[in-house]
Amino acid sequence: PTSDLRLARRAARKLGARAARDWGRWNVGTEVIAVGRRYNSNVETQPMGGYTLLNVTARYPLMRNLMLELRGDNLTDKHYATARTSNGLYEYMTPGASWFVGLRYKM
Repeated sequence: PTSDLRLARRAARKLGARAARDWGRWNVGTEVIAVGRRYNSNVETQPMGGYTLLNVTARYPLMRNLMLELRGDNLTDKHYATARTSNGLYEYMTPGASWFVGLRYKM
């Protein structure tokens, strides 16, 4: 049997866009993710608001096989949750603004 109800935690609309550009040896990019309103359960009784995230990346080659990587996630420090417990009182929260630094080695 089918119904017109949405699957739990799945927005009807989601948009993602990325752009990157080289500046000298640096590769710098940005990413926007927008997720529409959705429901926590299949019976559509617990609405969850939509959210938009802004992320940035930067990469710099240090050597032939070694690259420095920088990433900033959720730069607007958006408070949002991707799920709630069944009683709707507790949310599984996501991190606020976060920064990451890493090295990538390619063989």
